[in-house]
Amino acid sequence: MTIIDKFQYLLTYLTVAANAAIQGIHLIQANYGVAIQVLSDRFGHRDMIVDEHLDSLLSLAPIESSAHVTLLRNLHDEATFPINGLQGLRVSSGEYSTVLQHVLLKALTPDVSILYYQ
Repeated sequence: MTIIDKFQYLLTYLTVAANAAIQGIHLIQANYGVAIQVLSDRFGHRDMIVDEHLDSLLSLAPIESSAHVTLLRNLHDEATFPINGLQGLRVSSGEYSTVLQHVLLKALTPDVSILYYQ
């Protein structure tokens, strides 16, 4: 993948605010590093990003019935994104695994939680 390809790929995943931050930077190879630096300076506050991921995990909505497979899948998906984000930020799973286990078990129905402990 060329630098230009990476730059184009990056542009497709930017939020509105991030896109606005680099809007005036032309899509040329020499500007890829400039764009990365601007985005890192503006949005690269690791502690705040970690907090956002943890807040997402702490706000997982509990499932009312284990019969709702779609809701269980949604819970899985909603938990996976912040977990992947924490891993991407190189936060050790040992730093949050105990809390994560507690949060997930609280979000599951009692019958599913009991199965976990068996």
